[in-house]
Amino acid sequence: MRLRSLFTMHPATTAHLSAVAVSMALSLGTPLAQAAAVTWPSQPQAHLDTLHDRPLTDAQRQLRQARRALTEQPTHLPQALQVAAQALSLAREEGDTRYLAQAQAALAPWWLQADAPPEVRLVRATVRQALHDFDAAHAELHALTQQHPEHTQAWWTLATVRQLTGRYAEARQACDGMQRNGATWQATLCQADLDSFQGRAQEARQSLSRLMWRAPKALLPHLVLVRAELAERLGEQQEAAQLYDTLASIARDPYSEGALADWLLDQGQAQTVWARLQGRTRHDGLLLRLAEAATVLKHPQAPALARQMGERLAAARHRGDSIHWREEARFELRVRKRPQEALRLALVNWGIQKEPIDARLVLEAARAAGRPDAARAVIDFCRQAGWTDVRLGVRT
Repeated sequence: MRLRSLFTMHPATTAHLSAVAVSMALSLGTPLAQAAAVTWPSQPQAHLDTLHDRPLTDAQRQLRQARRALTEQPTHLPQALQVAAQALSLAREEGDTRYLAQAQAALAPWWLQADAPPEVRLVRATVRQALHDFDAAHAELHALTQQHPEHTQAWWTLATVRQLTGRYAEARQACDGMQRNGATWQATLCQADLDSFQGRAQEARQSLSRLMWRAPKALLPHLVLVRAELAERLGEQQEAAQLYDTLASIARDPYSEGALADWLLDQGQAQTVWARLQGRTRHDGLLLRLAEAATVLKHPQAPALARQMGERLAAARHRGDSIHWREEARFELRVRKRPQEALRLALVNWGIQKEPIDARLVLEAARAAGRPDAARAVIDFCRQAGWTDVRLGVRT
């Protein structure tokens, strides 16, 4: 299951594509019709040194130092972009959307400029995508790619936004934009990813396998994960197990760890998840999986972890951050065991983003709530699009 609620692609991929501004492309949640908007400070630099509910890491200290340096030259664009990149990286690592406000604050002198430099516009779109304000992100990225068709990262982020919202034909056009730029392996990965959701899953599987020999080594963790998730959807359990084993040995970032934990939990290996995620609870998504593993194991720490996760979700809501629909639905379903509430949240989330994990949450919650018909529209979408996912009972 693609964890695009945290990022549009694996960190190694974005690092290869964009050296400064958007080393991490995110998608963390959004204010749509059903969600309250995130409220940013009226003065972007104000009240942003309050991210101290957990001990500071070296990366957090470095960000604070960079922000202090920026205050001396607030209109120095390279420094501002560096601060924004560091903030986006921390947002990804911590799963904490408050860092998005810091990225915005760093670029405050250019934030409202329609003709801002392309690097600023890409960060601006990334922040909006991270808040699941997909319409605004799409408009920004579409305009950016039309004005700067050579911008590969913008094309890739545009493809991601379109795929996340089920606009597969338009997403393929964005893949073509990368191909025209000569970004062959990126375009191949982009097309194969779409193929896997449009009735060509076996072709995607073969294309991804061939791509392993052509793509940069830095992309290997991302490719392994994409292949593992596809094998899982195809019901190729042995292949998926081998790929997830490989992933476990080469990647420790939250994106990979979350996907690996999901696989292990599905395989009844909650004890492995418990052992692997010790000390990784700074990230909300990993805390959620640890709480889930503890619940399955009936571990003595299960109530405390559930309480901690509930407090984090409540704190996010209190500050106007209403974006963790997927995480809340899963928490209600698998930890709190409240399927009716889980179904409500899962359906709201499905209206925002459409990935296998989102479809699966609706299906599981509907079954647990005794309302299987509530998942009918989701399954119909998957079948009409051409998904193959044995866990959902859909094949092409």
